[in-house]
Formats: sequence, structure tokens, C-alpha cells
Amino acid sequence: MHKSNILFLIIRSGNITGLLSSRDSNGISEYHEIKKNIVFDNTKEHKSFDSETYKVLEEIIEASINKNLNLPLPDKVVCIYSSPWFVSQISEYSLPVIKKGFSYSSLKELASDASDLDDDVVLIEQNVESIILNGYKTNKPEGQKYTEGSSTFITSWILSDTKKGIESVIHKVLI
Repeated sequence: MHKSNILFLIIRSGNITGLLSSRDSNGISEYHEIKKNIVFDNTKEHKSFDSETYKVLEEIIEASINKNLNLPLPDKVVCIYSSPWFVSQISEYSLPVIKKGFSYSSLKELASDASDLDDDVVLIEQNVESIILNGYKTNKPEGQKYTEGSSTFITSWILSDTKKGIESVIHKVLI
């Protein structure tokens, strides 16, 4: 009986939680959770906070896969960030009028242009929050004709160095 194992790492400003979720082929789930605070002295610099966070992250991952508890290695690791690790922004953009009507491919182009970021940040999420055509919010815009339109995106990004640091800790412990 194969189990699917996912390690969720919830990385906050003051603590990190590791949640190992195992689900067997019958759909029965088991959870192992561990939480640890990040101790930080405000008089120290930012790099010290990063180092302390990476140390706690390593401890959380090791505890989550504790061999003494006979827990399996995860098939997948999912990181969930909270402030100050990532930044989110809500942006509204005007949609160019297309004679054929609304097209998701044109929205993807707009989203791509909107996500042009500096080299020191990495896009981690970009979702369309709403699409408004001719003054009305619509859930099924594909092919609809319009004379004016807009879309609201929620975009989130993380510093490249932070992402690399977290990935490095994950690889160090799990690989």
C-alpha cells in the first residue's frame, strides 16, 4: 500500500511549523506536526535573522522526518510563507480591446508583462482576482465582446536569496 507524503513548511516571522501529511491508497490520512519559535535579538542585523530562521527550519525538517518515529521521507515539500518572507500586491490593469472578444491568452500576456520583476526577486504566485468587461464582473469572459475592460491580479514574490537559502536547507536535510 503506497502512501503519499507531503511536508508542509509554514514559515512565519516568529515561528516555523512542519506538518507531515501521509495518505494511503484508501484515503486514510495521518499527520505529524512540530512547531518551533525563531529566537531573534532585534539588536542584530537582518542576516542574523535569516541564519536563525534557516537553523530552525533545518531542525523542523529533521524532526518531521524523525527516524525514531518511523516517519517516511516526503514525496513533496510545500512552503507556505508569511510576512516578512514574501510580498503580495494587488494590481488593476486595463485590458486592451480585442475585436474577437476576450481571450485568456491576451490576459496571460498582460500578466506576464505585469510580472516583470527585478533579478533579486522570484514570482511565487499570480492569480486573477477579477475580470470586469463593460462595467460588469464576469466569471466566464472567454469570447465576450467589450469596449472597456480591466483585470485585477494578486501577485506575490520572494527575495531570490531567501528562496535559495530555504531550498538549500531542504536539500541539505532531505537529499
